Amino acid sequence: MASMNIDFYKLYAGDLVTFHSTFEEAKEAAKKYMPDESYLRIEILKEIGPQEADWWAYEYESNKWNPS
Repeated sequence: MASMNIDFYKLYAGDLVTFHSTFEEAKEAAKKYMPDESYLRIEILKEIGPQEADWWAYEYESNKWNPS
């Protein structure tokens, strides 16, 4: 049986949606949209702890990802 690659991180970059295996991979993919100041948001599609954020948005003013 072939192993399945499950992508738990959904990157929204403007109108484009892509899936990624890790949060770091999604953030790296988002870098190519940053020069255009696209709306960037990452949704975590797996169970996480109650104190963790399941959405992260890139804030251009502070130049960092913040939980939202």
